[in-house]
Amino acid sequence: MKLIITTGKAVATVTRESGVNEATLGRMVTAFKALNETRRAEVMESEGAELQRLRQETADLKMDRACLKNRRASSTRKHRIRRPGV
Repeated sequence: MKLIITTGKAVATVTRESGVNEATLGRMVTAFKALNETRRAEVMESEGAELQRLRQETADLKMDRACLKNRRASSTRKHRIRRPGV
């Protein structure tokens, strides 16, 4: 089955080389591909949810950083001591 999937060889070619029944090998390959597609869809769905969560977290952190940056800049302006003649 790996030969068919990884190399792209035809089922008939692999069955002739290995001596396995063509219909049996064909069904196995079809079942494997269907299972693999299902798993891939599940992974993509979970990755999409993770990506959305990370984007939200990034936006929150950027907002927090901007607030802290503004807060620091305003506190620096408030606490400056003006010395006459300096």
